[in-house]
Amino acid sequence: MNVYLIYSIAATIVIKKNIIEHLTWLIRFHKPNGTKLKYADNDTASDLLKKEEQLPNAGVPKPLHFVSDGSHDGRLPLSERTPKRADLSESVEQIVSDGSHDGSIPLSERTPKRADLSESVEQIADQTTDMEVNYLRMIHLLFRVVCPVVRNCFDYEIEPKQLRSILNKNQATLRKHYRQKDNIVDDAQWCILFGKAKGKTVYVTSDDFDIRLMIYLLKTIAKVDVGDLYPLAVDISISAMLSRIKFIRNETTQSIEGELSKKQYNKFWDDIGQAVLKLISSHSPLNINDERRKQVIDRLIMLNPINIDNDKVFTFIVQSEIYPAMILRQFLSEYCASEYTTINQLLRQEAHRLYHKREKTTQCCSCTNDKYATYIKLLPEKQWLALYELTDCVKILSTPCKSMNCYKLYVPKTNLELDLSVLVSLVLYIPEILKRFASHFPDKKFEKFLVNNQHVLYHSMETTRCCKCDSIPTWKKILHENEWDTLFIKCNKTNCKTDNENCCCQYSVRVEIKTSLLDNNLLCKIFDIAGPLADINKIEQDAFSYFLNWTVCDKPLQKTLTDLLCFIKTETNEITKMSKDIFSNSPSQEVEASMKRIENVEKWIETHIREQNMEKSTLNKSLYMLVRIKECMEVKHMQIPLNFNLTDRIRKFNDITPEENNFLVVFHTLKKIVHPVIANQLNKTCSSEKLIMVLKEMYHGRHNEGTLEGTQRKRHKLYLSNEARSKIFCPANDDSKKLDLELMIYILTQEDIVTVDHQNEWKEQLKVINEIRREIMQSSSGILKGNEFQDVMENISKAVLFWGGEEYMKELTELSNNTNIFGQ
Repeated sequence: MNVYLIYSIAATIVIKKNIIEHLTWLIRFHKPNGTKLKYADNDTASDLLKKEEQLPNAGVPKPLHFVSDGSHDGRLPLSERTPKRADLSESVEQIVSDGSHDGSIPLSERTPKRADLSESVEQIADQTTDMEVNYLRMIHLLFRVVCPVVRNCFDYEIEPKQLRSILNKNQATLRKHYRQKDNIVDDAQWCILFGKAKGKTVYVTSDDFDIRLMIYLLKTIAKVDVGDLYPLAVDISISAMLSRIKFIRNETTQSIEGELSKKQYNKFWDDIGQAVLKLISSHSPLNINDERRKQVIDRLIMLNPINIDNDKVFTFIVQSEIYPAMILRQFLSEYCASEYTTINQLLRQEAHRLYHKREKTTQCCSCTNDKYATYIKLLPEKQWLALYELTDCVKILSTPCKSMNCYKLYVPKTNLELDLSVLVSLVLYIPEILKRFASHFPDKKFEKFLVNNQHVLYHSMETTRCCKCDSIPTWKKILHENEWDTLFIKCNKTNCKTDNENCCCQYSVRVEIKTSLLDNNLLCKIFDIAGPLADINKIEQDAFSYFLNWTVCDKPLQKTLTDLLCFIKTETNEITKMSKDIFSNSPSQEVEASMKRIENVEKWIETHIREQNMEKSTLNKSLYMLVRIKECMEVKHMQIPLNFNLTDRIRKFNDITPEENNFLVVFHTLKKIVHPVIANQLNKTCSSEKLIMVLKEMYHGRHNEGTLEGTQRKRHKLYLSNEARSKIFCPANDDSKKLDLELMIYILTQEDIVTVDHQNEWKEQLKVINEIRREIMQSSSGILKGNEFQDVMENISKAVLFWGGEEYMKELTELSNNTNIFGQ
């Protein structure tokens, strides 16, 4: 017999029982013709049982398996279940080796296949462990970071000193919404709000409120519109952020598996980070010297979508502002020395032309209409005002100007500061200096320069998308078509791959093109669009976006500086040191001393963030970020480059206190040990008929009017959300076989449903577990002190042992001694 056939037969024998049980379960909910059994909305539990009795094979008993992962009974840890797969392969090997195979595949050749199987099981175990850690990190984030921030927002909306009077005033409304129909706010939390001790109302503080309770109170009392659905990404209102927090909190804490995939974890982390930063942006800045809030501030910084490191900002300022300015000063110094002139004299000579090269220029009394029209208008008004200052023309002219718009009203500034923007303007807009700059491009080098920058030059003339574009071009239109034709010639034989009639790819640089043949206006436009001077201008216009891209790759800025160095003939000691610093990312002492001209790094960040928010309105990707401004941390709403990658962020906290670890250990224990043990007890003690009856009553909201075999019994209220109801009884959904811990405990405490020996002790153990579950889920602090933790773990161990969970005792002991649940 073929060995593969024997493997198939052996596997079939192993899973045959599970297949039969699954089919039996499906039969219970289907008619003989294959259609589903239909239920009427007014069916009682008795009606349901009668309809099921009419089905074929209705008498086949089939207990439901409400377990933690839907695939096993929850009694064995994964590490103890793994060997059973190895045993299965060994048993198959034994069948084959006993003489039933034909010897075509030697046993030695089949052994590696079993090793591969074991490796795949280990990979699954590792993956599961990672998802468990993701889940616990999210719980840690919610209880230790989000909860204090929501509390801060709560105290802002509802004055803490007025909290008692406000609650008393709204007690009837709160009772109507959260107590009258369903116990949305359970007895324990209602007691926190309105409990009494010795006839007096107890002191109330938001420090005792968890996220869920605070959001309910904000919605009812402060009229904050918190919804149940996940808001759209474009909605960045306070109510939308609270809605996101509520949704993620419910999804996480109500998870039965206690696991989060990496993709879901990253999304929750990023969305919570933005929600938290938005909430604190509405309040006063955080003082970094406040020791009480130091840990919270450190963790809020970890939620930053982008880490704005002050040392990196300092280095970027040096390389993008100070170094280029040093190079251009040296270039201008060499030019003035060769021409025996000064910057002040150049500015006086060029005043008229520079006046009309302004973006907001107007005709003056010294030029004709034709002459005025020939000037390019690229010089920003800010740069003009940095070069010239207004003076009284009456004092310097024999006759006053007829027009108030005249270049004669301006003179070069007495104390001219040659900062980077001024230096670039001098090179670009004074023709003689620009010619000297362009002369450093030999003919072949200039041709190569045009080839390398053909795409950006093309879209400074043509704004439609070409075959080389990844997105719609957003460059400013500067070149005219005749100027483009001066530089490039169209090749009619070249076919565009996108079938465009006019595309960048259809042009090539004109043969033997020279800078000496181009007029000053065209040269100015070329170097304003492309090259190192254009790079400097672009950085100044959007410095923060360039900083973000520089943190990912610093090569473009290094190339800009290297290109600028080529324009210098005399290399000073300062330039020599700077050349070495460009590639070392460590500024020299001289450069650090020059940083005194910049007030501080924080001022730079504050300036560029403000400018970006005012001027940049085309980017559609914006984020809240926590930025240090002097001694405070402030939240700024920043637009970032569309192509900036945020996937490599660190999404975890590296510090965790013993009290925080204790809390997470208990949370993990409830999900991974207590839940499967309780599920196993439910399978053993509750028949499928009774369970279906209870679930159907809950699904239709009739669990307060329970009926069983003609008896009337009013059950204790148990609040179920709409989502929980939809999961409870949905035959087409596998999740219908998964009940949360609270619901299972509720069912097991119903004496008319579950009857066991030692009923009192049974209920007492359930009560203990339920109280632990409630205290953990409704925790307002997310910590457990040492003594409390030991008591909780001892009580859990007793309950697990009472229900026959001996195999979990070793794992419980290890968890009790665990000092870092994240495994760091």
